[in-house]
Amino acid sequence: MSDSFDFKSVGLKVFSVLTDYPDTRDDDKLLLMTIWEKESNATEISELFKELIENKISHFESIRRMRQKIQEKHPSLRGKKWDIRHKMEGCVCDQLTFFDLW
Repeated sequence: MSDSFDFKSVGLKVFSVLTDYPDTRDDDKLLLMTIWEKESNATEISELFKELIENKISHFESIRRMRQKIQEKHPSLRGKKWDIRHKMEGCVCDQLTFFDLW
């Protein structure tokens, strides 16, 4: 098994990519793709999915969580949309109240 659930290892990868590729700071899909390109030996999408299922590459949720935590602690690695997303937090929470009715 890889270090896909080793938060320190994933965090170091995410930190490195956020530092070297500023476009990844606002785009989790681009961040995932960049990290998986570095980790994977896949030549076809089915091989990539197999590596993901077998924990041979970092888990997408671990990457996202590490990006959040790193950007919280390191403002210089925040993207252009970071402030906007956080200002909309209350509005998003208000919209999600419809789940309370379920």
